[in-house]
Amino acid sequence: MSKVLQKYGFEYILNIAFNSQCDFLFSTYLLETSRIPAG
Repeated sequence: MSKVLQKYGFEYILNIAFNSQCDFLFSTYLLETSRIPAG
């Protein structure tokens, strides 16, 4: 039981870390593209 819980907890932490990194990259991308004047 603890093995399953350990595996789930590890994947959960990895998932949160991955999502926050993606959010950071996406917001950085939006910031960079918003600096470029349209047209």
